[in-house]
Amino acid sequence: MTKQLVILALFFGLTATAAADPKILIPDAKWDFGHIPQKSKVTHDYLVKNVGTDTLRILRVKPG
Repeated sequence: MTKQLVILALFFGLTATAAADPKILIPDAKWDFGHIPQKSKVTHDYLVKNVGTDTLRILRVKPG
């Protein structure tokens, strides 16, 4: 019985830890600028939202 309680406690502890992670949501992750003449400058703002329960830290951004 004690072994089952320990296993159950570990299961709930690991589940609670996994649920406390940050989670990033980028609704429009891809953007098509269409035809752009040479030497033109274009910009687009992306919405980045943390839908998790912990602090989201963005350490590096790599444009594609």
